[in-house]
Amino acid sequence: MQISRFKYTPNSYKQMFLHIYLLYTLLFLILFCSVTALVLYQSEQNRQEDTSQAAAALAHYTNEQLGTCQKLSVSVGRNEKLLNLYSDTTTDLDFSLLDSTTLFSVQHDLVTARALNHNVANLAVYLYNKKYVISDYGTITLESYYQSIFNMSPNVFSDYLRPLGPRQFLFLPKGAVQDTSAPQHPMLVLSVIDSNGTRYGNLFVYLDERQMQDEISSLINENLEYYLLDEEDRLILTNTEADTLYDKTLSDELQSNPHFHYLEGSLSGWKCYVGYPDALIQKQMLIQLALLLLAWIVIMLLGILLVRIICRKSYKPLEELATIVNGSKNTASSKEMEYETLKLAISSIFENKQLLEEQILIYKPILINSLLLELLESSQPNPAALNTLHNLGVSLPFSCTACVSLLASKARQDLLQHIAEQIRHQEIICLYVAYHKHSGTLIVHTPDISSCETALQKLTAILDETPSVQSWGIGTVVNSIEQLTLSYHQAADALLYLPLENDSRGAVWEDIEASGICGLSRPDNLKTLNAAFSAGRAFESKDCINAYFQAIVRNGYVQKAHLQFAREQMLRSISLACIDQSFQYDVSMLRSWTPEDSDSYQRLLELCLSACDDMEHSNQKRKEQLQQNSSNSIMDYLQAHLYDETLSLSRMAEVFDLSESTISRKIKTLTSYNFLDYVNQKRIEYACSLLTRTDLSVNEIARSSGYENDITFRRLFKKHIGITPGEYRRQEQK
Repeated sequence: MQISRFKYTPNSYKQMFLHIYLLYTLLFLILFCSVTALVLYQSEQNRQEDTSQAAAALAHYTNEQLGTCQKLSVSVGRNEKLLNLYSDTTTDLDFSLLDSTTLFSVQHDLVTARALNHNVANLAVYLYNKKYVISDYGTITLESYYQSIFNMSPNVFSDYLRPLGPRQFLFLPKGAVQDTSAPQHPMLVLSVIDSNGTRYGNLFVYLDERQMQDEISSLINENLEYYLLDEEDRLILTNTEADTLYDKTLSDELQSNPHFHYLEGSLSGWKCYVGYPDALIQKQMLIQLALLLLAWIVIMLLGILLVRIICRKSYKPLEELATIVNGSKNTASSKEMEYETLKLAISSIFENKQLLEEQILIYKPILINSLLLELLESSQPNPAALNTLHNLGVSLPFSCTACVSLLASKARQDLLQHIAEQIRHQEIICLYVAYHKHSGTLIVHTPDISSCETALQKLTAILDETPSVQSWGIGTVVNSIEQLTLSYHQAADALLYLPLENDSRGAVWEDIEASGICGLSRPDNLKTLNAAFSAGRAFESKDCINAYFQAIVRNGYVQKAHLQFAREQMLRSISLACIDQSFQYDVSMLRSWTPEDSDSYQRLLELCLSACDDMEHSNQKRKEQLQQNSSNSIMDYLQAHLYDETLSLSRMAEVFDLSESTISRKIKTLTSYNFLDYVNQKRIEYACSLLTRTDLSVNEIARSSGYENDITFRRLFKKHIGITPGEYRRQEQK
């Protein structure tokens, strides 16, 4: 009812206030709802991104831990003293009969290995078919050790006492066995392997879960909850109070919780759940909503002051007018203005001729501008508009007319008026029409074609010297008012084209038509630009760009829309390359480019080609880094398998998915030796150390060094050292 009443009594201050404030409230209500939805959506996206990254980091961490333990088992397995104990036939249960020096050395080596791996709490080794276990804190019988862990006697068929295959392991969480306090830590069991690949024992690795929790806490956000479960859904680690060893409902709840992200370690097979607790999410949402609501309340309170200012400013002229008409202070100050008062005020203007003339002078420029615009845009001449223009002092008595449209930083009336006044002459009429913030039209009206062309030449020179004018277009000269619309549209369409071969910022429609650019459709040379740019093929991208820029030019003219399309395609291609190729590029200059400058064609071409060069440089650096990483990986593999009999170029090519020549070339670059020379040199050096420090036979040393038979070993040894292995041992023992 209030809004309806306001429609018919717009003078009411109270109703004016209510109407404006209602519009203000609706506007900011829509804005508030949009901002709230955006904030909540963005918060949810951020949480999902955090949990996804944290789950990936946790899965990578578990794989690293298992990989470290597997390397540890290989290192322990090559311990010569441990191999000596395995081959010792002394009675197992009588530790006093064992070589105490060797036994102590093995225990010391286990302590050293544990110290080098900060995530390992304890180490223990069980040698197959032996009845004792060697640990870093002493040696005990297998019966006692097995009883302390599993609360039962050892069984020869137990998986924990049998050899495990390559990359296989057993896992036992902390507290998995009831009625026993051991193990005090989660336990991994892996096979120990000698240099010949023979599995002769199992390594029991006790993980330090406190150290693991500290490292995981440094990897992920402290507000996140994480749960690490093994393949059987048994809880391994968590930063919450959950201590259930095996509870299928825990895994199901985490799997169904949308706030938790799930990822499984590719090497360990352990399940990683990471997410924000529901209580924290609810708290964050309440804080965000409270802040938004507070901002809403402040905006509504400020709206009261703002609407009051607007109403007072809008109501003030009506209030003063009512005072003049009625001559009553009470009416003027009553904040209410009746319909009759306003009607009297309007009628008084028409009764007072001087006041009416003043109003006409105020609105005359607006009326002339509107009538000229109607004359330009109408399909047929409007006699009423011509007569009204004549009555307002604007006449078009000559026969030749041409329109000039222009784009400017600010096409205000004072700019257009200043330009028009410089062209006007006794027989030259120049009118102006301002219809947009950045565009306007000048109408040149002369008695004949020659004077019209002279006026247009002078006008174009003025436009080129005016810094605020960005570009202009000239329509054809017409010889009747009926064709004025044609020249106007031609001038406006000329703004859509860019001349390339002169210093002027303008285009003439007759030259544009003669160039043949009008009928040119957009070329498809950029069709493959996205794919080429995303794949990092800089040369192909340059060819696409150069071909496109050559195809859009016709006799010195180019369509601005074609340049805009090239800019948009380039921005899209750079955006895709940033995702696919990790390509970093500052697109601010490309975004700020505008087709209104005279050199915009060449400038855009240079920006596009420069982006291709930067992409090529970035890809080259990335390839060099990948090659360096690949070379390091190859050398790591070579060092780890140097003494394997199966080591060969073909095997390494299969592992790294590269050709044998590529592998050989990388090794040659890094070591200055070819593959065979480098391997043989390192193996012979290792064999020399075994001949000096051990009593192993030559055949055993040959196998330990990676040779299948001692014949090949003896031949290569003499080739590199100059004497046979036996002679070398006798010389070193003197």
